[in-house]
Amino acid sequence: MWFQILTAGTDVELYNDLVSGEAKFTDPEVVDIMNVWLDMKEKGYFSDPGSKTPGETQIKDQEVAMIPFGTWYASTLDTVGLESGTDWGVFPIPNVNPEQEVIPVAIETAPACVPEKSAQRELGLEYSEWWMGTDAQTAWSEQQGNLPFNPNATAATEEFQKIGEEYTDPKYTFYLRYYEAAPAPILTSSLDQFTGFMTNPGDPMPFLEGIQATADEYWSEH
Repeated sequence: MWFQILTAGTDVELYNDLVSGEAKFTDPEVVDIMNVWLDMKEKGYFSDPGSKTPGETQIKDQEVAMIPFGTWYASTLDTVGLESGTDWGVFPIPNVNPEQEVIPVAIETAPACVPEKSAQRELGLEYSEWWMGTDAQTAWSEQQGNLPFNPNATAATEEFQKIGEEYTDPKYTFYLRYYEAAPAPILTSSLDQFTGFMTNPGDPMPFLEGIQATADEYWSEH
């Protein structure tokens, strides 16, 4: 997650090039980003990566001040009795690079599909139109406590109403979360290498070389 945040916040085009194979994880710009992450780690900005205590509990116990999660995490915070606007709030993570003209915001999304040759194709399209409409999305937000993806729907909480309105500003640009953007073999290698980096921080190059070896193999076949 932090690799994604720091990379996009430094150069969102570099991030997009990495996940599409047009840039390499061993490029100097990426090494510099990893060293920023290492510096943050050495300054004690992160909690114990091996902790078995859930993030929501750490927030409730005031052991951490911020967790970079999506809006879906609101319902998880509800489970430990934390209230939106009182106990927690949301904000867009600012750029690492102040000269970057846009502020990247990660999205986690997937398509809702209706099979072209389905015997219930028309019913599926009708349902999809309803599901994506304002009434359904307003109800879904109320039930889930999440930010509706239809901008004309009403978010269930004031926190999400504010952030939803803020994201209409053209200074924000949206990019696909690393978990969805990276090809599966590269993602798997990244998770292994980044876990090693977080638990045994040091020179980032060996970890990046491990990811790039997987990327080279993948992109040679795709």
